[in-house]
Amino acid sequence: FPRHELEGLKLAGEITVPGKRLRTLLDENGIAELDLLLLNCEGAELHALRELVADASLRARVRQICVGFHCTHCKTYPAAERDKLLAALDPLYTWSTGHANIPYYLFRRRK
Repeated sequence: FPRHELEGLKLAGEITVPGKRLRTLLDENGIAELDLLLLNCEGAELHALRELVADASLRARVRQICVGFHCTHCKTYPAAERDKLLAALDPLYTWSTGHANIPYYLFRRRK
C-alpha cells in the first residue's frame, strides 16, 4: 500500500505486513452485514474502495462507510482515481463531506 509522502519524512526502512480483503474478514468472522465500515487505512483507502465498487454483493453487506482522505494533494491519493471511485459509489450511497483540512466522506446506502 502507498505510504504517506510528507516533506521531510525520512523512512528508516520498509516492512511487509499481511493483509486481508474485507470480504474475507467478514466471512471468517461470520458477519453477514456491517453497520459501519470506518476506513482510516493510512493511504490504502482507495484499495478498499476499489473492492467495494467492484463487488455488488459485498456492497450489499455494508450499510454505511466513513472514509478519510488525509492527504488529498499528494500522490498517495491520485485525485482522478479517488473522484472516479466516489462517482461510482454515488448512485449506491448518499454522502456528505467533512472538514476542509482532513476531507472525509460518510456514505449511507440508499434504500
